[in-house]
Amino acid sequence: MKRLLLLILAAASLMTGCVAFLESQEKLKETQSLINVDFKGTVQRDIAYADGLTFDLYLPVDCSKPAANTLFFFIHGGGWTSGSKADGEAWSRFFAASGYTAATLDYSLQTGKATPSIDQMIDEIHQCIRKVIAVSAENGVSLTQMVVNGYSAGACLALLYSYREEPELPVRFVITESAPVSFDPSTWEEGVHWYVNFTTGVDGSDKGAAAWLSKMSGQDVTPRMIADGSARPVWEKISPVDQLKAGAPPTLLGYGLTDGVVPRGHKDLIMSKLKETGTHYDYVPFPNSGHALAYDIDCQKAFLDLVALYRNLFL
Repeated sequence: MKRLLLLILAAASLMTGCVAFLESQEKLKETQSLINVDFKGTVQRDIAYADGLTFDLYLPVDCSKPAANTLFFFIHGGGWTSGSKADGEAWSRFFAASGYTAATLDYSLQTGKATPSIDQMIDEIHQCIRKVIAVSAENGVSLTQMVVNGYSAGACLALLYSYREEPELPVRFVITESAPVSFDPSTWEEGVHWYVNFTTGVDGSDKGAAAWLSKMSGQDVTPRMIADGSARPVWEKISPVDQLKAGAPPTLLGYGLTDGVVPRGHKDLIMSKLKETGTHYDYVPFPNSGHALAYDIDCQKAFLDLVALYRNLFL
């Protein structure tokens, strides 16, 4: 009888989860429909920029207009373990339909035995942008500036590239949704779903934190380094919030207030630092949404209105 009850509860839980998943997928389609446009330009797919890595390039109908010289570069999410350049197709078509050049890339993921560090991913972004510039020139487009756009893990990379790196093109502003901004293990111990702690190994122990930080940084971090604080320079080097300085590009932030994938405190960390450095930013909260920002279509409309405003102000 007890076993039967457990099976019934498990089945009910599974059914509830499936219904919630289908509902969120339907809501996400509704939200994403806001950037689905009739794009009549050209797409060049699967352009190689590194061993086994490619990007897609979206060119506007008229490449002779000044807007084409601005690149909108999308970096996909997926927890650094999944996702692909296809996730950036809607955004790329959206911007290219307005006359801009757009691109979306694949980068190395932490799958199987592969453990590319955050710095390796950033290096690949550099390689990709250099190739985007070259291929665009072959098509008569001379890129002069860029906007970096990312979701989730890709938003983290977008911020780190824009705040820490010497970019191939001047970054005029950054568009981010659901961005993790710190690799300080202590910021990941609370405010996330249990499966995030399970998959990252950040369980409150020095051993778990050291293993996770070692993987993300590509450096050998020991539990003792976590305990005595000597690991701090390691996580600060790859944390956008710690690399943000005065003179950083304007930043647009969107966060779901029920997000359990990215620690909810991260939005406060980045906004505090943006204020401290005097960096222009705007923040759109999605009060009913989690990580996918699927349940607040009015907020997504407000977010897109700010994207349009940033285009007018900074391009």
